[in-house]
Amino acid sequence: MVRDLNGAWGDRGGEGTTTAEVHRDDWGIPHLRAGSPRALARAQGRVTALDRAWQVEVERHRTQGTSASFLGATALAWDLFARRARLADTAGRCFAALERQDPETADWVRAYTDGVNDGLAEGARRAPEFARTGLAPGRWEPWHPLGVWLGAHILFAGFPAKLWREHVVCHLGPGAVDLFATDGPVTSGSNGWLVSGERTVT
Repeated sequence: MVRDLNGAWGDRGGEGTTTAEVHRDDWGIPHLRAGSPRALARAQGRVTALDRAWQVEVERHRTQGTSASFLGATALAWDLFARRARLADTAGRCFAALERQDPETADWVRAYTDGVNDGLAEGARRAPEFARTGLAPGRWEPWHPLGVWLGAHILFAGFPAKLWREHVVCHLGPGAVDLFATDGPVTSGSNGWLVSGERTVT
């Protein structure tokens, strides 16, 4: 059973009932504890939908190229790009590959999506944007989180430079990349870091 200390709701995992707790501090920030990674993912999905229903639904529609239907003509250019780039199709294929290659992680993503679906209607009632635009909250599929990630990152960092490098490699070969570098010899990318297994406990 998932116990919300400011309410109550449940989650049933693969082996009976799994426990998770959600506590909100004086600033309303949720703190989650769970008996399993799956239960934690579901609890995180639920509180995300409660607190950010409008944001997650806008991003889901942007992934699918349908945001102009409620945001208006200003969103049309993005929708056309998302469809031409096949973000939804790519996310769907990525999740299918994840299911084949790493079923445990795929189940974790599915649990997060279940949590989003648990909290989305309630979160939408709290967000005035839904009423103003006439948007009804939809139902999340397991590939949607991957699509949101793709939509948020496809233009992140040096996307034009990456396309240019690919063009150079295709036409002139890998050895010519340095001759036409547009972003300098050393780029640090984002503020995200990877740590090798030599520096981690697990």
